[in-house]
Parts: sequence; C-alpha cells; structure tokens
Amino acid sequence: MNLGSTLGESQPDDLIHSIFNEHHEALLLFAKRQCNQFNFDSSIANDLLQELYIKIILRPDLIRKGMAQKGVVYLFTSLKRMCIDITRKNKGWDRVNVLFDPEAPEIADVTHLATTIHTEQFLEQMQRWLSEQAYEVMRLYVEGYKYHEIAEKLGITTSNVNVIIHRARKVIAKELKRLDEEFSQ
Repeated sequence: MNLGSTLGESQPDDLIHSIFNEHHEALLLFAKRQCNQFNFDSSIANDLLQELYIKIILRPDLIRKGMAQKGVVYLFTSLKRMCIDITRKNKGWDRVNVLFDPEAPEIADVTHLATTIHTEQFLEQMQRWLSEQAYEVMRLYVEGYKYHEIAEKLGITTSNVNVIIHRARKVIAKELKRLDEEFSQ
C-alpha cells in the first residue's frame, strides 16, 4: 500500500507520527548504512533522521507529494541526498585549500578562510575579483560540485569549466598575493 495516498490531507503531526511509527527503524538502518557508505561517523545517522523529520514538519505538502509519487522510497532518497549534500560541503572545504597552484604565494593557503564564519566573506571577496561567470563556477566548485555537474548547471562545457577554474585560481592567487604585500607594509 502506498503510504502517501493513505495520509491524504492529514495534519503534519499525523504525517510525522505515521512515518515514525511505520518506517523509523528502516529509515534509521538505511541512514546508518549510508553513513558507512559515505565514511561518516555512524552517529550522524540520528542527525540525518532529525533533519528529515524537521523537513516533514516544515514541508508536509512536499513530503506528501513525493510519497504520493514514489511511496516510502521518497524518504530513503531524501536521506541519501542529505548524505550527498554533506559530502559536497566537506569536499568544498577541501577544495578551498587546493584552489591554488603549488607556486602560489604562502597567503594562497586559505585554511583560515575555510571555516563556516569566513567562507561567506571569502566568497564575497571572490565575487569582487572574478567575472560573474567565473564567480558562479568557483562558487559551485567550492560547494563541492564536480566539473560535469557545474557544466550542466551553467549550460557550458566541462572543458570550459576546467579553463575557468584554472584562470580563476590564478586571479585569486594574484589578488591574495597583493593583499599579503599590502598588509606586510
């Protein structure tokens, strides 16, 4: 039986109780397997479920629609997408550190900028230095998207993404070197 059709237009509390009572154990087991697959700490599984339940509370209409179309699979897919988002975010922080050529000046090591607090400021600074297209490519790159995903999102070729990232890294390294020289004086 399709759970989405049995829930009708019930209240968010009814929806969450129904999902919790009927699927919580399976969702938790799936979340733990996903954490293992994505090399996350298994304790993140509970956080993923909490995020899913928050989504159910905040957007019951979206959950009902998804479940009406795909059944309970929609919930499992949502959990997997959350894992992918976490991976992208983590990959984004790693990418900030390797944006620059090894020959780049010491200031190009932006580890101190790769914190949640400073990332937004770093992106704002990049926006000042780069063209609109280069900024969009770099923003998606820092967020953890793969070259082909960036190309697809922006409607350009993967080769163009590669060239834009290469050129943007040079511009960023040059600007960071300039800033370093200004602060050294």
